[in-house]
Amino acid sequence: MRAVGACTDGRITNLKGIVTVGAPFDVLATGVRMRHSYFGLLDWINSKNLSDPFKDKCYALQKSDCCADLNKLCNEGNFCRSVLGFDNQIRSKYLGYASGHHLYRNISSDRFIPAICTPFMVVASMDDPVAFYSDMPRTELLKNPYCTLVEAEFGGHGDFITGPGYKRHWLDLMMTYFEDL
Repeated sequence: MRAVGACTDGRITNLKGIVTVGAPFDVLATGVRMRHSYFGLLDWINSKNLSDPFKDKCYALQKSDCCADLNKLCNEGNFCRSVLGFDNQIRSKYLGYASGHHLYRNISSDRFIPAICTPFMVVASMDDPVAFYSDMPRTELLKNPYCTLVEAEFGGHGDFITGPGYKRHWLDLMMTYFEDL
């Protein structure tokens, strides 16, 4: 959604529509909430999944001289305690941002919603443990005439099942959306 909204006319040629499932529209707010929700467990798991490949030097970029500072930080391992810590010290530097906060603000899609001129569906779950429903920019989404907002009571983060019995996924709804465009 960010890429489409950032285009000068709000659309990308040949793109029929967009579906976003469990999107954290404000990545900084999501990162802070993850750090302070569920005893920080989701934040710790995600930070470990991000940092371990860097520590093990799994990426080709780490074999070049330009990444000596990043490799040093990886070896120290101080960023492992949170996703924001990792992004402050590693990802933001690699991508040319001063901090994780600047990175998050740049990759957040919330400010681009009014500019999107391509049909898009947002599927949001009230029980999403990552992209909190209360952080969703509902008013801005509903103001955009190209938006179809689906608000589900159950679905978790990206699972989107119809209820506690996990009877079926929402994929049928999303596919119908594209057929009708």
